[in-house]
Amino acid sequence: MNNVVIKDKSEISKLMHQFKDSLYNKTLSEAQIEQLAHRYANNGEFYLLKEGQTEIGFVSFYCNDLIKKISFISMIVVKKERQGKSYGNELIKIVENVSIMNGMTKVRLEVDIQNERALKFYQKKGFKIVEEKESSRIMEKQIR
Repeated sequence: MNNVVIKDKSEISKLMHQFKDSLYNKTLSEAQIEQLAHRYANNGEFYLLKEGQTEIGFVSFYCNDLIKKISFISMIVVKKERQGKSYGNELIKIVENVSIMNGMTKVRLEVDIQNERALKFYQKKGFKIVEEKESSRIMEKQIR
C-alpha cells in the first residue's frame, strides 16, 4: 500500500468525481467539488491511498493552524467495495503522521449526526466528541 500527495487542482477534482459514489454527501454539486479541489490544492493536504495501481481512497485535511496547532480533517473517503478493510485506519495514520511532522498536537473533524458508522469509526480511533451541534458532532484527538 502506498500514498501519493496530490497538489494539482484538476487531479484532485478528477479524483473527487471518481469517488463521488462513495462520498457520504452525494449531493455535492460540480461547483462545490471545484471549490473544494481549489481549497485542498492551495491550502490543504490531499493524499491518495493506492494498492498497486488501484486507487482505494483519499483524505483531505488542513494542518496549517500554527497557533492552535490543530489539524482539521475535511474529508475521508474509501471506495464502497473497499470499506471495512482497514483502509480508513491507513488514512487516519497519514493525517496523524503529517500533522505531527507539521507541529500539530490535535486532529479535529466534523461528522454528520446521521453518520453513525463514521462516529463509531472515529471513536474507535480515539476521537472524542468535543462539541455537539444541531446536525453534527465536532470530534478531536490528541496526537502529541
